Amino acid sequence: MGIDYGTKRIGIALSDEGGMMAFPDRVILNIGIGASAKEILSMCKEKKVGMVVLGESRNFKGEENIVMGDIKKIKEILEKEILVVYQNEMFSSAEAARPYRTHKGIRERGENKMLDASAAAIILESYLASSC
Repeated sequence: MGIDYGTKRIGIALSDEGGMMAFPDRVILNIGIGASAKEILSMCKEKKVGMVVLGESRNFKGEENIVMGDIKKIKEILEKEILVVYQNEMFSSAEAARPYRTHKGIRERGENKMLDASAAAIILESYLASSC
């Protein structure tokens, strides 16, 4: 499972059984670190997930972004029950938004509701490619 953690929304992606490809799955609202972690763990059990790849948020200097504090907290909770690894998420949201861009910017609201899940798929795919 790949996760693009955000303060408002959390993107979730899943891989195929062979761990070769990543697919956007869903976006959940971030309802707090503990409650969101509980929801993610429930999904992991339901989908028989063996590992979580969590996007690591850093700035261009390689320093942790402000959201990284929350990411570390959710990692601590998740890794009590499942293996969790970090994967650099730089540009994942921008790359996920590329198909939704028009010459005037992002298309109408609603057309990009799976954007965070697409970013999670990019994070997961990046991990899968680096582990081959």
